Amino acid sequence: ERARVARSVAAGGEAVPAGPAAGAAVPVRVETLRRLSGLLAAAGAGTAVSTVLLLVLLFRLRRLLPFLTRAAALQREGYGRYRFLAEGPPGIGIARFSVEAGEWTDANRAALALVGRARAEFVGRSVETGVIEADLAALREEIDRLRLGAAGTHFVVRMADGLGRARDVAWHVSCPPGRDGGPRHAVAVLLDVTEQRRAEAERLERERLAGVLEMAGAAAHEMNQPIQVIVGLAWFLRRKVPPDHPAQALVDKLEAEVERMAEIGRRIAGISRYQVKPYVGRTRIVDIDGASGGPGGAPTGGAGD
Repeated sequence: ERARVARSVAAGGEAVPAGPAAGAAVPVRVETLRRLSGLLAAAGAGTAVSTVLLLVLLFRLRRLLPFLTRAAALQREGYGRYRFLAEGPPGIGIARFSVEAGEWTDANRAALALVGRARAEFVGRSVETGVIEADLAALREEIDRLRLGAAGTHFVVRMADGLGRARDVAWHVSCPPGRDGGPRHAVAVLLDVTEQRRAEAERLERERLAGVLEMAGAAAHEMNQPIQVIVGLAWFLRRKVPPDHPAQALVDKLEAEVERMAEIGRRIAGISRYQVKPYVGRTRIVDIDGASGGPGGAPTGGAGD
């Protein structure tokens, strides 16, 4: 196009548009064509400069490309982890709350399912929402620790689910500092550990029962031998002492206590579960009657702690 314009200018100052469908000739001033030619030349020079600058920039970017690629990969990985934690595992509840206000600000589906509430019934409510009244004091103590500057905490409280059943919920709380001294927000990972704690309690119950049974069997065996000796001595004394002798009352008392000891030995040997009762101070001892079904053979209560 530049060459065509130059030829037109050299021919006499008029230019005819190229192409068969251009129509009639259109007069073009010589000055306009010269300016156009200068602009085209300047554009060519500018394009060359731009090309050089682009090549330099590409050379620089080539060195940054590995870092940019790695940053993009880390970003994708981080987003994937966030999606996994936020919406993936059905049993892991993640919720966010304001430490100062003590109110929930966000929660994922698992957290909402854990407490049996819709998002509108959860977000904006107090963190005490759904917590069993007996465990509120423990929750408030942990929240106060966060308000005093603790970076995190871990505790277990009972919370009511959608059916009103008490569930043991473990709170794993992380509380980073607020941005520019602003309000702090904590992230709580909520896990339902009801079945886990129940299984752990059953395991401890079995271990305790095994220890009690071993001790009970040994005690009953060791007690039985001296009891038999005392029974024999009481029988011998009754035969030697005259019926009207005052010592007969002592023999009767001795036989009654020996029979009592034998009954205790039989109940110890019949222990079938772990049950304790309060003793002096804050100590506890095995409840022989309850653990063995009672003197009459009927249970006297539930299992102890």
